[in-house]
Amino acid sequence: MVEQGLRVQTKTEQLLYKVYPRLVNFPKAEKFMLSQRIKNVEIFLNDILHLELNKNKSKIFPISQGVNTIGFKIHPTHRLLRNDCKKKIKRKLKAIPNLLKTNKMTELKAGQMIGSWAGHAKHGCSYNFVKSLVDRYGIVSQNKQGNLCFPN
Repeated sequence: MVEQGLRVQTKTEQLLYKVYPRLVNFPKAEKFMLSQRIKNVEIFLNDILHLELNKNKSKIFPISQGVNTIGFKIHPTHRLLRNDCKKKIKRKLKAIPNLLKTNKMTELKAGQMIGSWAGHAKHGCSYNFVKSLVDRYGIVSQNKQGNLCFPN
């Protein structure tokens, strides 16, 4: 018969960490404590779960640098598009008019591609960047069918 109310404490609970944060802003005084916590987590992962932390991805660095993740560089106060995402959309926008002329891409597909990227970009602080793309590559508007209109 099992008595109610008795509970065995797991190794994770013994570490006393409710959450293992990916992005945390600690004062410099707590950097030593944080490095000790990471060592405790590494020991737990190695001994109990037989896993290892990726040395390239598990680092302590100033939050002012921002964190690269999901297509953004995330800062404590704002979110910017990553530079590689900006370069990629510039290349695509530059190629679209030629692809449309040679019938390698339909206007509908071009509109979907740009709409998808714009949906991603709107989650960051990217208003001026998007405006510069519209000015540079001449994406004027969408017609009634939702197709993009490019200048000739």
